Amino acid sequence: MDYDTFLTARRALMAQVVRDAFGQLESDSYRPVYSPPSVVPEQRTAGRLPSRRIKLSELLDAGLISAGTVLTPAWEEHEQVAVVDEQGRIRIDEQIHDTPSGAANAVGAGTNGWTFWLADTPEGQVTLADLRAALSEEA
Repeated sequence: MDYDTFLTARRALMAQVVRDAFGQLESDSYRPVYSPPSVVPEQRTAGRLPSRRIKLSELLDAGLISAGTVLTPAWEEHEQVAVVDEQGRIRIDEQIHDTPSGAANAVGAGTNGWTFWLADTPEGQVTLADLRAALSEEA
């Protein structure tokens, strides 16, 4: 079979696979079966991440940042600034984000917000990740 014939046949077969899949999804009796992962994810070490999830509001409670702290992106190609509110959320213009990563995604960074945002502190600009690590060490 020549290449153009192959592409035409493949397109028809792929369309049939998609139709069959949507047919299954539409069925009320469909229950997906998931196989266990074949590769176990690498365990994170305590030095890389805190043993529990620390929230931005906890940095406020600990006095590491305060309401009104200005956050600037660590990446030069992003210029949008944000502000921490009194509830430990991040305000960008009129939008409020519950997590640093949500705020980073909102400005188009699509990355870990804890490492993306720099907090203005009396000691200078510090990543939220470094502040989180400092809080984790205190606990």
